[in-house]
Parts: sequence; C-alpha cells; structure tokens
Amino acid sequence: MLEAFFTWIYTPHAHECGMVNAIIEEALAFPHPQSPEAFIRQLEAWIPHDTFDRLPEISVPTLVVAGNQDILTPPRYGRIVADQIPGAEFVALEGEAHQPFQESPKAFNQLVADFWSHTDQASSRPSA
Repeated sequence: MLEAFFTWIYTPHAHECGMVNAIIEEALAFPHPQSPEAFIRQLEAWIPHDTFDRLPEISVPTLVVAGNQDILTPPRYGRIVADQIPGAEFVALEGEAHQPFQESPKAFNQLVADFWSHTDQASSRPSA
C-alpha cells in the first residue's frame, strides 16, 4: 500500500535511488503504526475540510511552495491558493513532487530562509 501511495508523493528519482524504500522500511518499523481505521477517519476529516473562503483573511507574509511534478496536488492548486492570499509569494520548484522538503531539503530550506530574510528586510524598512 505504501509503495503505491508513495508513487503519488515522491519523484521517480526518489524511488530509483532507494529513498522511498528507506521511508517505507522506517514506517514499517515504527512500533506504533496507524491502524487502517484511523487512516480512514483521517481521510474522512480531511476530505470535507474547506477553508478556501478564509484565505483572503491571512495578513502575514506567506510563501506557497509547490513541486512542478506534484501529481497529488498539482502546482496550479498552489497558485490558486497564493492568488487568494494578499501579497503571497508562489514558487513552483522544478523537478520536485509533493515532498521537496524531504527530497531536496537544502534547496527547500534555502528557499524558506531566503523568503524570511526578504520578509525581515522588508519589515525593518522605515515606513514612508
């Protein structure tokens, strides 16, 4: 099940290099696995969750990141979310899927650090 599910989450490279196998092994070794019933309840809570109409209320700096190879939530959805948040920045990462923070942590962390650095600089500028 995990192998099939992770086809939607990770890039082909993550499957080929063994990263996905390592993640599966770690998940299977976890001493407190989630039961199938709990997973179903998680999905039942997630599926009807809709706060799209509240996105324009976000008033803090926001970075929306998507992988351009994400087949679970394609980048167009991230763009729609960013467009609803005033001043949000949208970045689609080339060659990434749903988990760029796992597959490319250095690049992902640098993107976030640069966003916060830019945000900090903008907030420290004197108002006109």
